[in-house]
Amino acid sequence: MSPELPVGTSGLACAYNIVRTSEGTCAYECPGCRAGALELGVELMSELLTTLQHLGSDLLSLILVLARLIAPWWLALVWIAWWLWAVDWRKLWPRLAEGGWAPLTLFGIMIALVWSSIASGPLELGNMALANFWWQLLAVAAMIGSALFVGWLQGVLGCYPAEVALEAPAADGHGHSDHDHGHASQ
Repeated sequence: MSPELPVGTSGLACAYNIVRTSEGTCAYECPGCRAGALELGVELMSELLTTLQHLGSDLLSLILVLARLIAPWWLALVWIAWWLWAVDWRKLWPRLAEGGWAPLTLFGIMIALVWSSIASGPLELGNMALANFWWQLLAVAAMIGSALFVGWLQGVLGCYPAEVALEAPAADGHGHSDHDHGHASQ
């Protein structure tokens, strides 16, 4: 503030006034500022709402594009998610090593045989064709191989599913399981 200016004028080309405060100091006052600030606030809020609408529209477009991209692969994604987050491979690897690989292999061959009976015919891959049973067997082997790979990945990443107790809780050792709780036999 310039001390040579009298109170009441600012010396500027705008509508600011210099006023004395209750403490005896000078301050700038703009009678049109409150209305201008209100207009600016309304304008900024309008711009913010428009931006949020565009953001919501773009987010919806992104979700729809991703859904169209993922739609053909949903079954494979469910397969991978199951073997990654629903199976505890810390328990399954020892079972496979003890001999569980043999029933798994026989089960895979049986699935390929049934599949080849249901959907008979060769698989055309460009100028090459795979015979009826063999392409189904390769597909089943790929599914089993992907499950084993995801099990290996679970061990590497260290993300295991939560423990779920399927058995009934054992009887407590306090002798409460031997009386009838008021239900006497007749």
